[in-house]
Amino acid sequence: MFHIEDVLQLKDIEETRSLVRHHPLTLFPSLGLATLLIVVPFFFIFPLFSWGVPGMLVFLAAVIVGVVMALRIFLLWNSNVLIVTSLRLVEVDQRGVFSRFVTEIPLSLVRDISYVKKGFKERVFHMGTITIKHGEEPLILEVTRVAHPERIMMLINDLRAPEGTKPEHEMTDVRLRTADEQNPDEIDVTSPERGADKEVDPKIKDIMEKLGKLPKEALAQVEQAISEAAQSQVGMQDSMPFLIQKELGVEEEKKLPMTESKE
Repeated sequence: MFHIEDVLQLKDIEETRSLVRHHPLTLFPSLGLATLLIVVPFFFIFPLFSWGVPGMLVFLAAVIVGVVMALRIFLLWNSNVLIVTSLRLVEVDQRGVFSRFVTEIPLSLVRDISYVKKGFKERVFHMGTITIKHGEEPLILEVTRVAHPERIMMLINDLRAPEGTKPEHEMTDVRLRTADEQNPDEIDVTSPERGADKEVDPKIKDIMEKLGKLPKEALAQVEQAISEAAQSQVGMQDSMPFLIQKELGVEEEKKLPMTESKE
C-alpha cells in the first residue's frame, strides 16, 4: 500500500489537503482479464480435476496469475497519486513495482492550471485531465483521468500564492542585491562580513590602524574635530541658496540703472 511518508516529509507548517488518483472506472478494463483468470477456472473445475495432477496445476496457475495481476493493478493505481499540500504539489508516477518517479512543484511556481473533459464517458462519469503549467519556461504537468477535475483545480487555485510571488529565499536575495546596488561605493569597514565581500581602500585601512593606536583623549579630540568639520560642511550647504540669491540680487540691481538710462 502507498504511504505518504515514503515519498514526502511534511514540514511543520505543512498540511496534506488532498490525494488525487485516477478515476476508479479506469480499473475495470485492466481488472477484466484478471477477473476472468480467477473466475473462469471454477466453471471448469470438474473437467480439470478429472485430468488429474496436470488439470489441478492448470487450475491453480490460472487462479494465482489472476490474483497476482489484480494485486499489481490495484497497487499501481493506489501508488499513482498527486499529493496536494498547503505548500506544494507532489506527483508520484509508479511505473512498476520497483520503479517510481517523483516530481515536486512549489505552489508559488504554479503559473496556470486548467482541466478538460473529452468524450461522452468523461462527461458522464465526471472524469478529466488536469494541466498544470509551472516554472519560467513554463513546464507542463498533466494528470489524466482523475475524478472531478474542477474541484481539484479550485482547491489548487485557493492554495496558490498570489501572482508574481517568489519563494522566501529568492525574495531575500533580491532585497540584499538591491541594497548593494543602491550603495555601490559605501563600505562598512566595521562589519567583517561586508569587509570580506568588498575590497577596502588601503588609505582607509591605514587611517583605521593609526586611530586604533591613539589614546582615548586623542580619539576624543579627533572625533570633535570631525563633528565640527561636518557641521561646517552642512552650514555651507545650507547657506549656498542664500548666497546665490544674494548674488543674483546684486546683478539685477546693476542691470536696473542701465535699463532706465536707455529709456
